[in-house]
Amino acid sequence: MDSVAPYKVMGTKSPSDPWLNDTTRALRRRCRQAECKWKKDRLQVSLEMFRDSLSNYQKAVKDAKGQYLSNLINRNSHRPGILFSTINSVINPVSVGLNDVSELTCNAFKQYFLDKVLSVRQAIILAPAVVTPSQAAQCVLENFETVTLMDLKKAVHELKATICPLDAVPARIMKEAIDIVGPCLVSFINRCLSLGTVPTALKHAIVRPLLKKSNLDPSIFSNFRPISHLPFLSKLMEKLVVSQLQSHLQLYAIADKFQSDDLQIYLPVVLSNRSALDPLHNCIRDIRQWHSQNFLHLNEGKTEYILFTPDSPNISLSFGPLTPHFAPAVCNLGVIFDSGMIFGKQISAVMKASFYQLRLLGKVWPRRFKTELAESRLGPWATFGPGT
Repeated sequence: MDSVAPYKVMGTKSPSDPWLNDTTRALRRRCRQAECKWKKDRLQVSLEMFRDSLSNYQKAVKDAKGQYLSNLINRNSHRPGILFSTINSVINPVSVGLNDVSELTCNAFKQYFLDKVLSVRQAIILAPAVVTPSQAAQCVLENFETVTLMDLKKAVHELKATICPLDAVPARIMKEAIDIVGPCLVSFINRCLSLGTVPTALKHAIVRPLLKKSNLDPSIFSNFRPISHLPFLSKLMEKLVVSQLQSHLQLYAIADKFQSDDLQIYLPVVLSNRSALDPLHNCIRDIRQWHSQNFLHLNEGKTEYILFTPDSPNISLSFGPLTPHFAPAVCNLGVIFDSGMIFGKQISAVMKASFYQLRLLGKVWPRRFKTELAESRLGPWATFGPGT
């Protein structure tokens, strides 16, 4: 088999630019043919033909790109997020990725993430569990429902055809051939759900570090987060199981409303009362105790406190062990609140972002789609003008 079909390592092709069409591809083929002809005979007339073909191809690509961006801006004139990402990709194309993919770097990343998990576990101090009277559960999920072919097709349609090296069959082909392989997959998944087991091959994932923000230093490991790439069949089974679990939780209303949400605690403080912060201390203590009983850890690095007082923000008040975590300003849902509720930092941040957008407009002003972009891009910022 190795002699007939030897193993080869092949890289994935980068997707082509969305503005390329049949016309530009035809001009590119003519340009390459003219280039090959000139390289072969080295005649002046061949060189002129190559230059003309190259000029026509570049002009066609420029026009096609301008038309594509103009249409994109017109379609998303009321969606500022898409407009911002579009103009940033044109002005500041950034390639976010890790250049060094050696075995040494992979081992260093693995050790960093393992040490991070170990440090969090070591920081957890187990508290004695609180014994509560046990009651007979009325909402136990004893078994999973049988997955139908319609459920499978719906889940496959909602999943993206991502690329994972662990897939024996590419996800794109699996989605296209779901009418053929669907009955076999339904039988396989229902067998796994009835036995309560998952094949070992579907438990493996490829972990890749992803830079949290494009402007962060890629040489610092803490600027990355690990992303697990699972096989397509694993994600399909996970989606089917999650749908049944969510239905069960919603049916019996047993889902925790604070699940995976950031909590905010507001307490009135009387400065003349020395025990004004006792409720806050008690609340934080109870939260830590609950985390310890459930083998969880309160992230102190992302826990902030602020005292809102319009009279004098520098009033000396004993915050106890929480003093290092008190901040003069905190960010809540993208808005920066300061202790005096003056919103000075928020106004500065908005002004800075506005001038940045105007500078980007200055860079693209000579381009073909300047009118559409100016009208669509300035619209969201005009809403927060001096008149508001």
